[in-house]
Amino acid sequence: MVRTRAEKRRLLKEQQAAEAAAATAGIPTGSEEMIVLSKSDLQALIDSSVQRGIKEEMAALAPSLSQAPSPVDSRVDSPSEDEEQAPSVSASSSYCYVKVDFGAVPQMQNKQHIKEWEQKW
Repeated sequence: MVRTRAEKRRLLKEQQAAEAAAATAGIPTGSEEMIVLSKSDLQALIDSSVQRGIKEEMAALAPSLSQAPSPVDSRVDSPSEDEEQAPSVSASSSYCYVKVDFGAVPQMQNKQHIKEWEQKW
């Protein structure tokens, strides 16, 4: 198909108008710049995004955690078979080791970064 100059100009103007409308609406078009990141910068961006997601989820859990029952007595004689043995610490230590299944918490279910974390660990 052979196009006349007038048709080419009309098509070009239509394309420019469509791109301008898309830019006004915030829709990315093919004429925008591409951002290139190094592998380390990309990993840092991913890590910060995951950390931000975890912080947001923990903030969402804060009200329910404040209403949680008091901790279990730490003087248990022996752990059950499916529990991991916590590192030995002195009785004066203020640290408490708790194994948490974040996937079982309703507010954390179906969150992609939690699923990725569960698969990693």
